[in-house]
Amino acid sequence: MKRRLLLQSGLMCLPLSALARGNLPQEYSDVIVVGGGSGGLTAALSCREYGLKVTLLEKMAFLGGDTLHSGGYFNAVTDEAVKRGEDSVELFKQQILKSAAGYADEDVVSVYAASCGAALEWLKSQGMKFLPVPHLVYGGLWGRSYKPLQPSGTGYVQVLSNACLRKGVDMRISAAVTGLVTDDETGRVVGVRVTYRGERRLLFANRGVVLASGGFGANRQMLAQSSPLFAEMGSDSHPGATGEMIYIASSVGAHLRNMEFIECVPGGIEESSEQVRLDYDPTVVMLVDENGNRFVEETSPRSEIFSAYRSKNIRRCFTIADSDAVERIGLARRKSLYRGLYSGRSWRCETLEALAEALQVNPDHLIASAAELQERGVLNKPPYWAVRVFFKIHTTLGGVAIDTKARVLGAHRAISGLYACGQMIGNLHGKNRLGGNGINSAVCFGRIAAESILKDS
Repeated sequence: MKRRLLLQSGLMCLPLSALARGNLPQEYSDVIVVGGGSGGLTAALSCREYGLKVTLLEKMAFLGGDTLHSGGYFNAVTDEAVKRGEDSVELFKQQILKSAAGYADEDVVSVYAASCGAALEWLKSQGMKFLPVPHLVYGGLWGRSYKPLQPSGTGYVQVLSNACLRKGVDMRISAAVTGLVTDDETGRVVGVRVTYRGERRLLFANRGVVLASGGFGANRQMLAQSSPLFAEMGSDSHPGATGEMIYIASSVGAHLRNMEFIECVPGGIEESSEQVRLDYDPTVVMLVDENGNRFVEETSPRSEIFSAYRSKNIRRCFTIADSDAVERIGLARRKSLYRGLYSGRSWRCETLEALAEALQVNPDHLIASAAELQERGVLNKPPYWAVRVFFKIHTTLGGVAIDTKARVLGAHRAISGLYACGQMIGNLHGKNRLGGNGINSAVCFGRIAAESILKDS
């Protein structure tokens, strides 16, 4: 069998035999997973549960990826919610498709929406613990977001990595994949080239390669090429979100979709990645501009909120909440909020008039804006809190196209031996990703990829 290696530098093709003469060490596994976030860990663990030998490669010196930077919420339609008439898979699907604005594949969305409930139960079986009552999170549109007991996304990484260790997954950090190895005759992806511990190696996969290496929110060059408007914005992506595997996948024929779509969320000051935020639950906060006026419905999709902010040329923007809302924020995030009082990143005042003075906004406008929400039972319990909003890149929505089996698609058919999950996927969320639809897309399609590898081989 003739194989070909695609190098990251120029994505140049070389016969494997030429490289073999260079005495590159070679290893073999059933499955190679690229990326150590929630998607990669899920794919690795699921493949191992099927009895496959698995090697997981993470280029950073630690596991977690953007999962560690996430809010941790997991959207799912549970059997209990369906029985109570509170939710349905069809409603979830239609909300995703509407949010995607015609840029997602309906069949992929259908499988996704139907898989999240089982994925949530699988996580619980691995040891993940969630609060029993789901929330409506920022940009989520519906109260189906389950919050883990551990802060942000840390629980997923701890639980899944520990399970991988117990099951015997070979997990390697500081292992950067620089190319894919393909069969010259069939085009099947049969392995990767990796630099590990300062040494270049060839790792071959008997059953398949899963791409779970995330997006490109931390790669200024890719942002400038894909969507120049966002190239100079701040980002809350982790440093390893540089997206090179997207281009490496395209070099073997992967079809890229929606690379121009970027999702932004309110963040902290531009120079810091610190999360001093109030907008975790959009039903209990108010967004106002520099004049103290509400400029958007807070429960709108994330893309609409950012579009309103940008189109109205708002110079300063604030999120405002009362003490009830703050008490509902997780302890770790509340700690950052209190720290903000001493660093000038958050404000707390007993009256709206005093808060307007502190923020240097029109008090009459602020009071009138608050009155709109107070009629809904919001913003009625002082003291009042505020934080300055700087919109930051939260996730990139483009990547490789997949089918319903998590197989990476080429121009005309699936690329044999290549699968993807999480932020690598470019035909799932479309123009806007619903809040709470990040980690679940990684876990759902990580599990689907493992099942497909078992059936396809």
